[in-house]
Amino acid sequence: MLRKSRKQLTIRFLHRTILFCASFSVALLAFFAFGNYQDFLDETQLVILRSMVLAGIATFLLSATMIITGVVVFVRERKRLYLRLMASGALFMFFGAALALLGAGIILLSDGL
Repeated sequence: MLRKSRKQLTIRFLHRTILFCASFSVALLAFFAFGNYQDFLDETQLVILRSMVLAGIATFLLSATMIITGVVVFVRERKRLYLRLMASGALFMFFGAALALLGAGIILLSDGL
């Protein structure tokens, strides 16, 4: 029976956590959009947006951590799996940053300049 290395399990755990944070961010964005049509209170919309910003930042930071860990493990083991995980980590990193900036921009515009 093959045992998986701790590094491989760590990278896979980070990848699953990033997927959860990214899907949570998208769900919050959809919830915010539906809240606009359902006339949610302004305070509720701000809570949703702040949660989306925090989830986007978490996605960004976890993706950066996964990329750094993936580079270290790829240099040691030379497996293509880590290149794919690093590429998906880079995509999620940009996605998390975009959602965080979008949410922060909406909060800034709603408060007034």
